[in-house]
Amino acid sequence: MNAQLGTYALDSMSSPEQEMVRLKKQAELLPKIELRALVEHGLKKNMQVLDAACGPGLTACMIDDYLDTGSVTGIDLNPTLLKEAEKLAWKKRKRIRFESANVYFLPYENQFDYIYCRFLFQHLESPEKALQSLWKALKPGGILHILDVNDDWLFLEPEVSAFTRLSNLAAKHQSRKGGNRYIGKELRNIMVKEGFGDLFTSVISVSSDMVGMDTFLNITTSFKAEIIDPEPNQPHPQQLLKEIKEEVAKRDTYGMVGVFNVSARKSLTSK
Repeated sequence: MNAQLGTYALDSMSSPEQEMVRLKKQAELLPKIELRALVEHGLKKNMQVLDAACGPGLTACMIDDYLDTGSVTGIDLNPTLLKEAEKLAWKKRKRIRFESANVYFLPYENQFDYIYCRFLFQHLESPEKALQSLWKALKPGGILHILDVNDDWLFLEPEVSAFTRLSNLAAKHQSRKGGNRYIGKELRNIMVKEGFGDLFTSVISVSSDMVGMDTFLNITTSFKAEIIDPEPNQPHPQQLLKEIKEEVAKRDTYGMVGVFNVSARKSLTSK
């Protein structure tokens, strides 16, 4: 099975190991705030949970820590990430099941009480198709919870021109490959059009004051210089990243990002 789904491919990075570090840092950053959002959107301690696009497994372990009589299944297409997730679960003595599965063609039906999709939908060319597959995997009364980016809610202040240029280039790059770095604000309406009801939306905000500017740039921006293909007569993405770091080091700059949470509950009468 192809390890790439949509616009994200770990193995295409110049340093997959460095990207793995970033993914882990992203998942470790604010677990209490993220868990609070999960509970706010309906997570209960006795639920059967699916972590869709589980990556290296930190979020699956975080959810498992919260559960009492429930259980967690993590799925991903990348064998390297699944291996990391299994290693982490073994180290933490977790009984989390990890499987290779495609979100467009999930092998589950009416199986989970809660499905969590973390930074997955920004990479999908057909979010509607994924929604229907995920909905089928939910039990009646179950909850689908999607967390994702919206780069309109990502900024540095004072504005740094290289940051704006790199963000715009990343959005265009992802769009050309079928992704969407503004999916966060669009998720609710997409779900409504697909017939989803009982929706709830919230936003998690993370600032450089909370995590430090180096960490903020690492989790929100540095990877963009890796994924963008250099274009003729345009600054190299790595040069833009260098300019960003030089500029923020010269003056008092802060950054903030808003991450969207959208959830919907499957009707008790749904099949």
